[in-house]
Amino acid sequence: MAPARVSLYEDHRGELILHRSGSPYVYVVADAGEGRFADHAGELAAGEPDRWDGDVLVVSALSADRWSDMTGQLVAWWEEGWVTGFVQSGDDLLASDRARLYVGPPGPRVR
Repeated sequence: MAPARVSLYEDHRGELILHRSGSPYVYVVADAGEGRFADHAGELAAGEPDRWDGDVLVVSALSADRWSDMTGQLVAWWEEGWVTGFVQSGDDLLASDRARLYVGPPGPRVR
């Protein structure tokens, strides 16, 4: 089985949204504590969680042209236990302060 990729998006209202590749659901983050992205992504990569402290929305019915309207801008992604990428311009992460705190500082979880 291929490793799951979990992507973090930020919509125009500042909501943080997680999506596991291939899942019909997106997960709106209620508690965006510092450095929680890797923890939440690992939970989603393991399967659909029994409980989620935020909204869960079905996206399988969305047409391709509405996907970006719902999720907003890609901020970062997680694969194989690591935050493996950030969308950035030069040295600057293209995200709000809330999203940057949620992803956490670069370090052992980032490669």
